[in-house]
Amino acid sequence: MKMYNLEAEKILLGAILMNEKIAFENMGLVTFEYFYSSLHQKIFETILALREKNEPVELLTVIEHLRIGKELENAGGAAYISSLLDCVVSPEQAYSSALVVRKNYYLRKALNDLRKMAKEVQEGNLETAARILPEISPVVETIEKFKGRLLDFIGELEKPSKQIKSGFETFDHFTGGFYPGDLVILAGPDGSGKTTFAINILLNLNISPLLFFSLEMGDFEIFSRIFSNLAEVKSIRFRTREFTDEDWQKIIMTSQTVSSLDWYISRNEKTVSEIISVARQKKPKFIILDYLQLLKGELEEESRATNLAMIARQLKLLAHEIQSPIICISSLMKEAKDEKHELSLRDIKESGGISEAADMVVMLKKITDDKIKFSIVKHRHGPTGDIFMDFQPDFVKFK
Repeated sequence: MKMYNLEAEKILLGAILMNEKIAFENMGLVTFEYFYSSLHQKIFETILALREKNEPVELLTVIEHLRIGKELENAGGAAYISSLLDCVVSPEQAYSSALVVRKNYYLRKALNDLRKMAKEVQEGNLETAARILPEISPVVETIEKFKGRLLDFIGELEKPSKQIKSGFETFDHFTGGFYPGDLVILAGPDGSGKTTFAINILLNLNISPLLFFSLEMGDFEIFSRIFSNLAEVKSIRFRTREFTDEDWQKIIMTSQTVSSLDWYISRNEKTVSEIISVARQKKPKFIILDYLQLLKGELEEESRATNLAMIARQLKLLAHEIQSPIICISSLMKEAKDEKHELSLRDIKESGGISEAADMVVMLKKITDDKIKFSIVKHRHGPTGDIFMDFQPDFVKFK
């Protein structure tokens, strides 16, 4: 019988790194010695050390603490610690995983105690053997606790859904829309409509505030797309200024709508730490980040792919923390621009762990000027496959 569960240990550690507050509600169940893996013992020791110093327990802080103490390799390295997040669907898995880790520790301890007791009996030391017996105390979850958690689950089902619809029926019907805590990667070749689709979604939402980080487009281009979409004024005219009188009337009417939008558009943030800081301050209901590869990495000694994987995981943690969906736009490799090329997760530029951190990966490809294919190539909570949506290039608008 195997008296350890490395997967449960990974999930527990990943849950703590994903959401310290939720995970630590159950941390009284384990200590570092309960972990079978010496790597996991070292990581958990570091987590406890950060807690004692009242420092935040996050992916970067754990890695940095280990690096400073020259213990990073003894804990598996930065890439291994980052991969722990990929084992977790929800930080609420911490409780059940902690119970598994705890139970296996006591099973190992009980077996060790039994071996000691057998040895003492063989040697005729019956009093010593008798003292070992009370130490054999494996812990299991009670039926009452299980029933309580089951009732909590049923109670949650009775509450209204937290679904956030994109406003596009075809997309929402296939994907189920978005949910608080989701990280969605929106990828595609240049000109496939990635940013346009993201802006369209923001315009369709009836929640606020909304946060749009634009690391590529300037204010003029952003507002041109918004006004072209809402006023249905041809987008080219915002560059040529060849407006008709009817266009001007539409623009003036639309400006009242735009001025009432509870949006925060920023072009100043260049690192994920700056993104996180603004998001915590603004507490948005929905976030768009355009685009991932323009963010600067903060791990100078690591490769660009490792930095981007770390950024993606931090964005996933942020989505969980503020309970807001994050749509992160991503560029693709050059090969993906070939019209005959079938898009896949491998096409995401410097992909590394980007797709692993995402709940959903959607890839756009232009079929004709007025039809775009959406390939849902990863979906943790639903099906994968292709859908097609109509596009009005004159008004940069999906239908």
